[in-house]
Amino acid sequence: MVRLGQTLRPSRRRKRAEALGRPIAGQALQDAFAGFKRRADEIGEINDAELLALINAAEADLDVARV
Repeated sequence: MVRLGQTLRPSRRRKRAEALGRPIAGQALQDAFAGFKRRADEIGEINDAELLALINAAEADLDVARV
């Protein structure tokens, strides 16, 4: 398990998401990592499961906004 801290640069977060099989870009990337920062402030470190949950939530929000 890789733990991701709040200070991890966006490009590294994107690469980590790609390594987990969930490439993300554009507005979804921005939204996911706004959530990433909020969640890291709450719990200190983000693990892979938390990262995937943030990506899923950001993509779901964008899908709803498109409808």
